[in-house]
Parts: sequence; C-alpha cells; structure tokens
Amino acid sequence: MSLASPFAPTVRAAHTLLGLIVIAALSAGCGNSSKASGPPPPPTVKVESVVEKDVPIYGEWVGTTVGYVTAQISARVSGYLVSQGKGG
Repeated sequence: MSLASPFAPTVRAAHTLLGLIVIAALSAGCGNSSKASGPPPPPTVKVESVVEKDVPIYGEWVGTTVGYVTAQISARVSGYLVSQGKGG
C-alpha cells in the first residue's frame, strides 16, 4: 500500500510556482532607485509681520449657575419701592 498521493507531483509543482512568483514580486522592488524624485517642494505659506499691542483677555460661556445654599427671598411688607434714601 502506497502512502503517496497521486496529486503529489502537481502539488509540488504548484508550491514551486508559487515560490517563484513570491520571489519575483519581492525582487521587483529592488530595482534602480535613480528614477525616484527628491523630496517635494516646501508648501507656500503666508507670513505676517509681528505687531505688539494690548489685547483684552476675556471669555464668554453660556451656562446656568446654582448657589451652594438656596434661599427664598420674600418681602416683609407689601407695596412698591418709590424712592431710596441716601445716607443715614
């Protein structure tokens, strides 16, 4: 009884062919690199001159604030405030 497959020569030929294709593909990148161009030119940029001046520092945010202690404020008397006195 023979353990060899009837497809052994075909499989061996396929592996050999596959190996040759891989070697050819890998060696294709090892060609002459003299055709490669140099680095790309630097990008064009806009340049402004420096001006020294005072600039206000501020920030604007939208939000809601909540106090640490919440207290109800209500009037002790009824009516409207017509005028406010100055000094005491």
